[in-house]
Amino acid sequence: MVSKNYSKGTNISEIDTPSIVVDLDIAESNISKMQSVANENNVSMRPHSKTNKSPFWAKKQIEAGAIGICCAKLGEAEVMAHGGIPEILIPNQIVGKEKIERLVKVNKISKVMVAVENIKNVKNLSDAFSKESQTLSVIIEVNVGMDRCGVELDEIVEFAKNIKNSKGLSFEGIMGYEGHTVNIGN
Repeated sequence: MVSKNYSKGTNISEIDTPSIVVDLDIAESNISKMQSVANENNVSMRPHSKTNKSPFWAKKQIEAGAIGICCAKLGEAEVMAHGGIPEILIPNQIVGKEKIERLVKVNKISKVMVAVENIKNVKNLSDAFSKESQTLSVIIEVNVGMDRCGVELDEIVEFAKNIKNSKGLSFEGIMGYEGHTVNIGN
């Protein structure tokens, strides 16, 4: 497989397939429209990078007014951080010594926020980040009825107190995934 670098103005018939071709005007217009809707509704937007997987496009979204981006997993966040994205949310739990060590490195480059739902994970994150004299922003993932993950509603306050009392962590709020509401009424 040979990779070719095409430049602006290349005739479409000269482009080998498969190739990704993006109309920059349309893409930038879409970014602008999305941000306008967010602004009109007084909502901060943090687009999910799974749609573009590219720091180039994430920067365009931030330039348009997004407060940062969202990455599903640590590897995506590493790419975005090294690509110059200043603020990244990973709405999933980062567990295990190796991944937490990688997270510490990413947090040295960009401000990172991760979801937590387990006290042992909170302790492991606290130990790793306080050891490096860093602060990691965390949000509590709450079970909002999907029953696949998250802290139960009656446990949130105590869980938040645990985070607030943990060195190296900054409690930023709560989140929930309401994917189960998509099929309501069908």
